[in-house]
Amino acid sequence: MIEASKTADLRMYSSTTGKTSSAYKHQQLKEATQAFEGLFLQQVMKTARETKLGEDLLGGSGVDTMQSMLDEKMSQIGAGGSGLGIGAALYKQFAQFVPGGDKS
Repeated sequence: MIEASKTADLRMYSSTTGKTSSAYKHQQLKEATQAFEGLFLQQVMKTARETKLGEDLLGGSGVDTMQSMLDEKMSQIGAGGSGLGIGAALYKQFAQFVPGGDKS
């Protein structure tokens, strides 16, 4: 995900209109679509883990907790890079509604 310090430079307000800059709005949209892709990937991994194909060799609550944390981190990493492209597709779809046009 994008750090708050990196987006602080984009927070430009017009003193006359009081509106947020177009670049900042596009950055917020990009972060939101990446976060959505991360949540989607996490849910897919969680559902896949719940599918039982046989007995667990190392079963237990500790393993379940570790796998949950691993899935969360993997989904964040996947969404942060190119991922599946879901975040990029959503950004492209919604960017047209942000004032200032598409900032791909």
